[in-house]
Amino acid sequence: MEQKYLEDKMHELEKIINYRFNDINLLCEAMNATKIKYENAGKNNETYVNEGLALVGDTILKFVLTDKIFTEETKIKGEITKSKEQLENNKVLYKIFVEENWRRFAYNDDNFYDESPKDNKVSCKQHNQYIEAIIAAIYYDSSFDNAKHWILYFLYPLLKKYSTI
Repeated sequence: MEQKYLEDKMHELEKIINYRFNDINLLCEAMNATKIKYENAGKNNETYVNEGLALVGDTILKFVLTDKIFTEETKIKGEITKSKEQLENNKVLYKIFVEENWRRFAYNDDNFYDESPKDNKVSCKQHNQYIEAIIAAIYYDSSFDNAKHWILYFLYPLLKKYSTI
């Protein structure tokens, strides 16, 4: 895939997610659905390029939501856990990814999700890591504070919206 085309698509996604990257390659990595071979990486020793970013982003998302719930809603552990789990579960993240049409920016080495032929389909299963990877990409692009701000003021309203559907 041509680098300029990839970067153009990521700049389009930047506008949609309301964050301008200093290093667009971080967003490229977050949206990359290419499988790589890695010993002890699960099924068939394969993992996705963006899964490391997703792990970091998942941790940041959980912390930010837990902190928000603790400081603004309740200090009771069970209630915090329940509220957090309703917001950041995989089904909610997947709904956002599909319903907000971010899925079309997922890509592999050959094509984007919405351009892919049936025999080379970009994987976007119900459990996907793209939003979490975007969070980590923002964190690595600028700071924890910017990632937290993006979660609270951009992502949080979407989490609330899609957790009630």
